[in-house]
Amino acid sequence: MSFYLDQLLEHLPHTPVRGERRCVVNGMTTEARSVAPGWVYVSVPEAAQPNPYAAVRAAERGAAAVICGPGIVTPRRVPCVRVADARVAYAHGASALHRHPANQLKLIGVRGASSFGVAWFLRELLAGCGRVTGFFSTRGCEVGDRFLPRPVEQLDSQEFFAQLAALGKLRGQIAVIELTAGLDLTRTLAPVPWFGTVAAPADGSYLGDDVYRVIEARPGPDRSRVVISSPTGRLVGNPRVAGERNLRDFVTAARCLLRWGLKPSEVSAASDRLTAAPGLCEPIDAGQPFSVWIDGADSPNELARTLHEARAMTRGRVVVVTGGGSRHSLDEWSGLVRVAADAAEAIWITGNDPGTLEVAAISAGFAAGVRMARGGVAHIEGDRSRAISHAIRCARAGDVVVIAGKGHRRTQAIDGAVIPFDDRLVAQFALAERGYAGGAS
Repeated sequence: MSFYLDQLLEHLPHTPVRGERRCVVNGMTTEARSVAPGWVYVSVPEAAQPNPYAAVRAAERGAAAVICGPGIVTPRRVPCVRVADARVAYAHGASALHRHPANQLKLIGVRGASSFGVAWFLRELLAGCGRVTGFFSTRGCEVGDRFLPRPVEQLDSQEFFAQLAALGKLRGQIAVIELTAGLDLTRTLAPVPWFGTVAAPADGSYLGDDVYRVIEARPGPDRSRVVISSPTGRLVGNPRVAGERNLRDFVTAARCLLRWGLKPSEVSAASDRLTAAPGLCEPIDAGQPFSVWIDGADSPNELARTLHEARAMTRGRVVVVTGGGSRHSLDEWSGLVRVAADAAEAIWITGNDPGTLEVAAISAGFAAGVRMARGGVAHIEGDRSRAISHAIRCARAGDVVVIAGKGHRRTQAIDGAVIPFDDRLVAQFALAERGYAGGAS
């Protein structure tokens, strides 16, 4: 079905249009070099400042029309639409071009310090309850089987509404969106009608709710236990989440779904099947008698929080694989080693994304003066795969092995090349070498 410029203009406050209004619109873009015949070029301020003649270039490439603010040079041979705010006009126009897909979905926004964790568990629980759900986060966007490896804050309005339209074609019902500081809700997502927003709590306040009360919240190193009362029954779950922080995020997500009308029995069943949040104390379970976590902590403060969680989850030892990369300063490398030495009984110092750095030489300088607060030894291993293997090989029943630094990232930058590298696969191979090759229980 054709879409015309005058249909687009119905959704934009604008001055009188110069030129033909009844032209076909095939798409919209803010990049003059991306214009194709029949597309509308929107001159946003950040693009117009370095090149005030970009609209002329867009017209040469076959633009059907130009939407811009005052003062922008436009060719007379294409229709020109003057608006007060081109970025807001772009959002409303993109929504109209894709037939307002947000109006057919329930959009849930998640903000706060642990927004990714809460958003992840919302998506997992909704999918487990049979709801077709899109996921837009700082780590990429997922619609059906499609994964777009771009953070949600880097999507422009055209891309965002195109993804929502694709979700609608899959008979999608819900989109969970991580609301980051870089996502301009008043402009990029201006026309979006929100079904609900969730504030991810940063402390124990998530326990206090008289209507949806947490009766039991018991974090574990591999699975946790939670019981939540509601007016329609009890949610009883044993989700595959490790640590207090993940359990807090899970409880926040589960309670939102109960408040929005999902049955406790549905959410309980979904909680037992959900996948752990990638790179957030993510447990690797091959049937071994000790815990293995994959975590993205690559700064001293983040590592300290993760190791505090690990210490609270075990009466055994904490074993850590850590180290910096080419983007870390020497002070940050040193800080990672000091934090690990204070909290763990055994540490392997290695590289994260070392680039051209001599990991062994740098690590040796830090390890020489490190004092292990709990006894034990600081080992140096420049090869990250071997460091992970050594850490898992030394683990005993009841220990927690924390493989820190990469988390969800699945590549490694080394010697000028970026190669596939997944801490999960390396950990699973090391576990298999010890005879543990079973699935998650």
